[in-house]
Amino acid sequence: MKEVKPEELRKMIDSGEDMLVLDVLGRDSYRSGHIPNARNIPTSEIESRIADLPQDKKKTIVTYCAGPACSGSLKAAAKLQDLGYVHVLRFTEGLEGWKKAGYELEQHSEE
Repeated sequence: MKEVKPEELRKMIDSGEDMLVLDVLGRDSYRSGHIPNARNIPTSEIESRIADLPQDKKKTIVTYCAGPACSGSLKAAAKLQDLGYVHVLRFTEGLEGWKKAGYELEQHSEE
């Protein structure tokens, strides 16, 4: 599965590309800060929240978690592929890499 770098993800978001950026961390982490426009579905809830995922299995989905040491984005991406999604990307650098690149996080309590 393909990995994207912070600059690539930023371009994808800024261009308005039709995709889902998926924060796979817990709700508390999501509320304290996430990549702009990301939705929160923790890795452990992906199968049970299939209705919250795109119906179009060809839609781009980018998974991320805390950073390179976190395996949540890999596990989530594998689950999504098992569910039939064909364009799953991993943002391996996660929140850590996003902040290191100088990009802002969104903060709010809504999912």
